[in-house]
Amino acid sequence: MSGEPAPAQGATEAAGVNALGADAKLRVCLLGTPRLAWSDGRVHPLQRRDAALLAMLVLDGPAPRSRIAVQLWPDADPEGARNNLRQRLFRLRRTAARDVVTADDVLRLADGIGHDLQPPTDRLGEAPPAAAGVLLGELDYADCAELGDWVDSARERWRTARSQALAAIAEDLEARRELVQALVYAEHLLDADPLAEPAHRRVMRLHYLRGERAAARAAYERLRRLLDGELGAAPDRETRELAALIERSVPPPLTPTRALPPAVLRPPRLVGREPQWSAAQAARQDGEIVWRGRRSRHRQEPVSR
Repeated sequence: MSGEPAPAQGATEAAGVNALGADAKLRVCLLGTPRLAWSDGRVHPLQRRDAALLAMLVLDGPAPRSRIAVQLWPDADPEGARNNLRQRLFRLRRTAARDVVTADDVLRLADGIGHDLQPPTDRLGEAPPAAAGVLLGELDYADCAELGDWVDSARERWRTARSQALAAIAEDLEARRELVQALVYAEHLLDADPLAEPAHRRVMRLHYLRGERAAARAAYERLRRLLDGELGAAPDRETRELAALIERSVPPPLTPTRALPPAVLRPPRLVGREPQWSAAQAARQDGEIVWRGRRSRHRQEPVSR
């Protein structure tokens, strides 16, 4: 079957029995090249059916053993599929020197096994490049009808979830006027989804709000060329209007994050002290000062040279 990476030299046995790494924590990595990774630095590549099995259990949760077997081996009879699954689970256990999947009638990821498919929002707050990579890497499941459909759908769900998380974080940073960091997240969103026009608008707007008018215009030109080359289309009206606004050097309308207090919107009043205030203004006009209700002429002393 195509797409099954061969185990690293000696990894199948040595990874599980190395006494020095017996207490190392194990993590299932499913973004990019699927692999088992230990906290002591050891790595073992996953074959494509093993990777798909673990991805299903991480993303969809526990599942009946019989259903998983049929999905992984659609061309085998039910008994043959179950035997194949049993052998896979045994090899996984031998490689890890522990259970990776609980081998009951309902399969689930074993306790204590980590993975890299936490909700993107949880990880992206730490660093914008987090949670990057294609789910299950470049593994091909086209010859497994139902499994192939599941993989295609899971990849799209993950890509969408990460893009939405990047956009939400960028929007929050922009609202708090943290424009430099917002731009970092917006650029990562463009890397993940180059044809997302709202992401291009955000990059244009952030550059302009930072006073980088030339960069904002360059971002629009980059989008215009991309759409023309990839889709034979032009930017939509909202994007063109933003570009025109930037050309006119009119700042885009911004919604304040919070209302200004009334004391800032109108000058304070000296309630109950109108006579004193009037006397002070009159004295100022006459070149006098008022001290504790008494007016006196203020004489400017010459400055010694």
